[in-house]
Amino acid sequence: MPVEIPAPCFVSVPLEVSGPWVTEAPEKVNLLFQAQWAARSAVSLEDAFGLLVDLADPLVPADGAAVVWDGGPEGGGTVHQARGLAVQREESFRRLVEALAGRRTQPVLLDEGRAARAAWELLEPFGATGLVAVPIGGSGRSWGLLVLLRGQGNEFCEDEARILRLLALSFEPVLEDLATGDRAKELAFVDRLTGAFTRRYFDQHFRGEVARANRSQTPMALLLMEIDQIPEVRIRQGPAVADALLQAVVRRVDETRRQSDTLARIERERLAVILPGAGPDHVAVLARRLFDALAAPLIPDLVPGGGIRVNPHMGAAVLPDHGDTAEVLWNRALESLEAARGMSGRRYYAPPRPEEDAGDRLLDRLAAQSLVGRPGEPGVLLAWIARLCREVVPADRVSLMERDDGHLVVQEAFGFEGRDQVIRTTRVPMDSESVSGWVARHRRPLLVPDDTAIEELPVNRVGGYRSDSFLSVPLVAEGDLEGVVHFSNRSDGGVFTRDDLERFLPVADRIAQVLRSCRRFSSDRQGFLRESLAYLVDMVEDMIPGMGGHSLTVAQWAGRLARALGWDEEAVERVVTSARFHDLGEASFRVHRLAEARAFGPRERRDLAEHPLLGWRFLEGLGMKGLDRDAIVYHHEREDGSGYMGRKGDQIPPAAKIVAVAEAFVGLTSPRPYREAVPIGEAVSRLEAEAFDPEVVACLRKMVTDSAP
Repeated sequence: MPVEIPAPCFVSVPLEVSGPWVTEAPEKVNLLFQAQWAARSAVSLEDAFGLLVDLADPLVPADGAAVVWDGGPEGGGTVHQARGLAVQREESFRRLVEALAGRRTQPVLLDEGRAARAAWELLEPFGATGLVAVPIGGSGRSWGLLVLLRGQGNEFCEDEARILRLLALSFEPVLEDLATGDRAKELAFVDRLTGAFTRRYFDQHFRGEVARANRSQTPMALLLMEIDQIPEVRIRQGPAVADALLQAVVRRVDETRRQSDTLARIERERLAVILPGAGPDHVAVLARRLFDALAAPLIPDLVPGGGIRVNPHMGAAVLPDHGDTAEVLWNRALESLEAARGMSGRRYYAPPRPEEDAGDRLLDRLAAQSLVGRPGEPGVLLAWIARLCREVVPADRVSLMERDDGHLVVQEAFGFEGRDQVIRTTRVPMDSESVSGWVARHRRPLLVPDDTAIEELPVNRVGGYRSDSFLSVPLVAEGDLEGVVHFSNRSDGGVFTRDDLERFLPVADRIAQVLRSCRRFSSDRQGFLRESLAYLVDMVEDMIPGMGGHSLTVAQWAGRLARALGWDEEAVERVVTSARFHDLGEASFRVHRLAEARAFGPRERRDLAEHPLLGWRFLEGLGMKGLDRDAIVYHHEREDGSGYMGRKGDQIPPAAKIVAVAEAFVGLTSPRPYREAVPIGEAVSRLEAEAFDPEVVACLRKMVTDSAP
């Protein structure tokens, strides 16, 4: 008669590992991802069992391990890969398997604390005092057990049981194929040309990863990539060269991805990468690395002249930001791929999160784009500005046109359904009867249907696309026309209103100044960057009630403090420039929330705490010079360690201490929608009572006292 194992020994599984376990042991989570890849290399059942036991040990250390495999739901149970304490008579394992019969859908923990009698009878032959057993198999059936043993009074915990169950799940598809002998199915999973996985495997694995991410409440991402040059190479240089080019691309992608990522060739020139555990920033980093890896010419031995350069475009979708089902994520990734197709520079696009309302995140997560773009020309900056326009005024289509010798040239366009590349080459004469020409000549906005009473109203129809409502705004700087922004059809199905126009006019003024600066780009790149970014900073602050001119004032006070503290002029200039752009990263936060008189939630606090580092990454990617990194990254640190990054005292760089005091002082002495400005003397007293550097605050006290009437 088999030994009875009582109910408290069985561990319930939702397959979720607790949050603290994940954060405390990230290397084990990474091992789980590696296991999913390693399992696919098994060529036999014995090989798979060996891999399973090898991977179990670093995840859950034990003094013995074995696989008990039935070979099917009615099998008798054979011991495989027995190691350590598990190297014992098969009869002992037979009794153990009998005791677990009928309850193989759950992991089992057995020790004296849970079931003293059963533990003694079943574990004593092995010299063990603790056991964990998890079911393994395929297609939801339990065909065997992974058994781990510990001696010397050590017990297993429930988290360890769950993590072993996750490991076993990684092997289930492979074990099923190997057990049933379905080699044709296994071969159908690998693309013979490139060695990547096939669409058939991708469809199955992608749904499994989405389900797993939903169960464990962890993120995941899907990245799609297309290589535009391959069809042309196939026509001009033949299919052999095109195939070699595709193979070279796949090798580069395979070398660049993480080991836990899954690479598949899902169409003729389209690749997909599944990224378990990856959020928006992680997939943006992979995109950047892929652009760098594919920058060098490929197959130089086959193509005279040094090989072929490829210019891929990539689109991404992330769970849960863009959906929580395989179908929704797939569709969003396809939409992103189409959006990226028409972009300039490094063509990568990921949609904003659903909760990001128009005008809230002004630069559409500049952080992710800056990780990928590293812009080296004005065109990339103009692309961000065009996307900003679409957020401020929700439109089906938007185009940003720049003046060029009596013409308007489209620099960026969104919403033209794959025709973006053609639209971008459009040159509209300013004396034409088009909408843009009319707006350029008259130097006034045109709003339809409100302006239908205007005589000789131009008609806006391009390629059969009818604009039932449009808004076209001239961009004028210092009296000169710099360009036109044109919006067609509101994305919500309504019509453009005067409110849309009024909301956009301040942004239009800033864009005109950026376009004017672009004209001087070739002769003074750093001057262009500083001036253009200053306009962008002011644009962001103008949209936050009470924040207009904040950064400029902080920069002025930071410079005065640095001089009063005896810094040399070069160091003072670096602090002033850094303070001018210290809050550029707030463009990645929902800026209207910054003016609200309420406490932020945990997610909002986390997003806001990222802004100093995001701002620096953006500036670094642009190639800005004359900045003090520490002043930007650490300007929210406090002497007692209560800042965003927990630095305190001497751990905080001196430049950051100056900017922190200047920002806090300007913030207190400036009015806000929810409070009046604090008098200067009282503001300094508050800073003296809080965790700011005493030397800098004392310097500020002397400055305001000496300047008092």
